[in-house]
Formats: sequence, structure tokens, C-alpha cells
Amino acid sequence: MTTNPNQTTDALSGWQPEKLTFEQFAARHGASRQDVGDAGNHRRGERHSDKTWQRALSVQRQKDEIWQARRDGLRAAYASAVKAGDIVAPTAFDRHYATAAGHPDRVDTQAARRLLAKHWGVPAEHWDHENLSTPPGADA
Repeated sequence: MTTNPNQTTDALSGWQPEKLTFEQFAARHGASRQDVGDAGNHRRGERHSDKTWQRALSVQRQKDEIWQARRDGLRAAYASAVKAGDIVAPTAFDRHYATAAGHPDRVDTQAARRLLAKHWGVPAEHWDHENLSTPPGADA
């Protein structure tokens, strides 16, 4: 593994690369998925003329193209950061664990808990306590 020359990864320093998905990385750099589109453009208002409506759609399309170009650049930056060891992409276990820590009534939470029990042996009792931030087997 290639390491960041500005940071050490030895056991004495305690530095470890951060686990980030691409979406988390993009949100930190101002290109969140929430920034695409405009909620008001899903339906044409009665007061909009054809010209006004087309102009509004054109402006939004330009904004979305700029947003997409920014995200394409961030994908390359994310890939290079992962390759350099500055960031670690979360494993399937990490993604499922984060989902399983959600509200117990949600269907996705229940499905993630079943996956963790089946594939990684996480007992159902693990979800009964208050501190769900520490995966089983991890040092507290």
C-alpha cells in the first residue's frame, strides 16, 4: 500500500486513513447529490410562458452540467486518494453495519441486520444495546 508522505501510518502515531464513500467525499467538496436539479422544475407553472419555461429549464440544465463535470473531476480525485491510501473505501460490512444501526422499524435496517447475521455472524442481541457505533469484535 502506498502511504501519504505527509502522514505516518505506523502503530505509534495512530493515524489511519478515513473510510469514505464517493458520495461522502463529493458532499465534503461541494458536489452533493442534493445539488442536482430543482424541485420547482418538475411541473410547469400556469404563469410561465413557453419562453420563460424553456429559459428556466435551460439555466437548470447548464447548472446540472457544471455539477456533473465537477463530480467527474471529484471521481478522479477520489480514486487517486484511495490509491494513495489517504482514503479507504468502506467494505460491504461497513456499509451494511451503518444501515443496520438505523431505526429498527425500517425495512432497510431489518434487511441489513439479517445480512449481517447470515454472512458475518452478528447476533441479533448486538442491536439491543445503546452504543451501536462499535462493530462486534472491534476494540472499544
